[in-house]
Amino acid sequence: MISSVSEIRSKVNCDIAHHASLRTVQDHIESLGYKIDDFKIFTTVRNPWDRAVSIYHYGLKNPKSVWNKAAVEAGAFNNFLNSSILARHFRPDPGQTPVAQGTYDIDTFCQAKDGSVPVTVFRMEELDMLPPWLEQNFNLERSLPHVNETERRAYRNYYDEESRARVAWLFENDIRRFGYIF
Repeated sequence: MISSVSEIRSKVNCDIAHHASLRTVQDHIESLGYKIDDFKIFTTVRNPWDRAVSIYHYGLKNPKSVWNKAAVEAGAFNNFLNSSILARHFRPDPGQTPVAQGTYDIDTFCQAKDGSVPVTVFRMEELDMLPPWLEQNFNLERSLPHVNETERRAYRNYYDEESRARVAWLFENDIRRFGYIF
């Protein structure tokens, strides 16, 4: 049994993006002769209001990011929240084409081809639960460093009532499933 996609990555030159949907990963591992059931799969979910601010700032500072043009053209965070690209990724409006991999809510993004969601999800705010899980399932002892730190303000400082409601609408599925509140 293969213990991780990273083990496959080290054996085969593949083009799986870091934020690929489970269906994309599944297609790749099946092309190598493995089954999705051969893997323990995990991911993280983040507070949607914090995530939206992070996406905006990531777009501003990374010219090759899918978010760059919309973030720069918006000129301000509240304007960015109304960009069509954000809706396409998280909750397309009727008649709007979603992204090819499906919306970026956890249940859609982590859905296997048979419709199941065989993924253990950790809330970013509760990452202290991940190292024991890794040790139990993979015999790995890991501490998690904080990487990709930013200089931005706390996410709550970016919001007014309208922008809080917009994020609540865009990320409704993850908010409901994981009990997030602003």
